[in-house]
Amino acid sequence: MRFRRILVPMDLSPSGAGAIRAGAEVAHRLRAALTLLWVVSEERLEAQGCEGGPARPADLICEELKREVLTRFVRVVRPELRQEMRVEPLVRIGVPSEEILETAERTGADVIVLSMPGRASLDRMLRRRVFERVIRQATCPVLAVPRPTARSSRRAAS
Repeated sequence: MRFRRILVPMDLSPSGAGAIRAGAEVAHRLRAALTLLWVVSEERLEAQGCEGGPARPADLICEELKREVLTRFVRVVRPELRQEMRVEPLVRIGVPSEEILETAERTGADVIVLSMPGRASLDRMLRRRVFERVIRQATCPVLAVPRPTARSSRRAAS
């Protein structure tokens, strides 16, 4: 099977960087296109639209978020991997699992690269639901990337 398009749904948390790196590594080795997807809930979009002044339109906020996605990509992926790589940042508004599955279908993703959720906190429980739904319902393979532990982070730093 030849992978031509890799989808990496992402959040901007420090622990989500592993999926971005893994997706970039696979895309580089296979000369595949990389789609970076950030899903924003309608509630969060509304809150960001009203932050610090008059309301801003959703399309302007989505463009700002796309720039943030690319900035994160540049920060976590080695320069030699980024060269000549086709990267498409996407921002979708909606329910994360639904948007990930729909984007995979719409873009013709050959594989989805996801960060595995952690064990504690409400936020991680929500991520776990998204992760499990995508794993069960995706029509393409899913590569699950473990989140770094405190021990593996210390080893990588030394």
